[in-house]
Amino acid sequence: INVITFFKLIPILVLVLLALPHLTPEGVLPSDLPSFDDMSGLVLLILYAFVGFEGALVTAGETKNPKKTIPRALICGVLVITAIYFSVAMTYANVVTNGGGDTPLVDMGEILMGPIGGVIIIITAIFSILGNATSIVIAAPRMTFAMAEEGTLPKWFGKVHEEYHTPANSIIFLGVLSFVLAISGTFIYLAIASTLARMIAYAICMLSLPNIRKKADAETLANATKLPGGYLIPGIAFVVCLFAISQSTIQSWQYMISFIALGGVLYFANKTTFKSN
Repeated sequence: INVITFFKLIPILVLVLLALPHLTPEGVLPSDLPSFDDMSGLVLLILYAFVGFEGALVTAGETKNPKKTIPRALICGVLVITAIYFSVAMTYANVVTNGGGDTPLVDMGEILMGPIGGVIIIITAIFSILGNATSIVIAAPRMTFAMAEEGTLPKWFGKVHEEYHTPANSIIFLGVLSFVLAISGTFIYLAIASTLARMIAYAICMLSLPNIRKKADAETLANATKLPGGYLIPGIAFVVCLFAISQSTIQSWQYMISFIALGGVLYFANKTTFKSN
């Protein structure tokens, strides 16, 4: 994963550095900013680039000193990603002045480095997709495996490979499902539906914090990471989640509900089988 991260970040950073001489005051601080209504409709799609950080918690049990390591990794990760996206967006707006096309970074690479620049960005995109897929393969099957262990999903998802000791059936199921969704050509809608589901989950988590804190034992409270300002940060996060949810469309809800229905079928089928046994 470190090698993949290196090969997908270095070309982007080089692209940003090459674009720095093209920065202009008008490009950095444009006078004709988009209206709030124009931006609000893109909130869920924009947030898709920043969600998924909670996946780091899946492997927290295998991390040394997770109380210090996990919060530091989450905060640093979000800050670095935000800085990279901001730098890319700012330099792109200054380099590609004609509005660009459907491949913004490729267009930017070709302007700064010629045809080879476009090829480099395409290869970088492949590494980026590979890195994202790798992280999903590591985290997602372990969630379905854990759900099978506690009886929420059928035991089939909890089968472990005899040689590699990995959740084999969960990996196969999610791999096939991901492939089908990938070739369906509905990435934009799936990304928005995925972000919508996460915003709902995040909002529920924020609301649950007081109750969790009330029921937590002394050891849990001692190991918890305390945020400055008490419930101020969770409160702001809750408001942001509600705003993002309010910007969703009927189509994104339809996609999300269809996946909930699939999960519901597996859940109730497992409960029925469990009772009959």
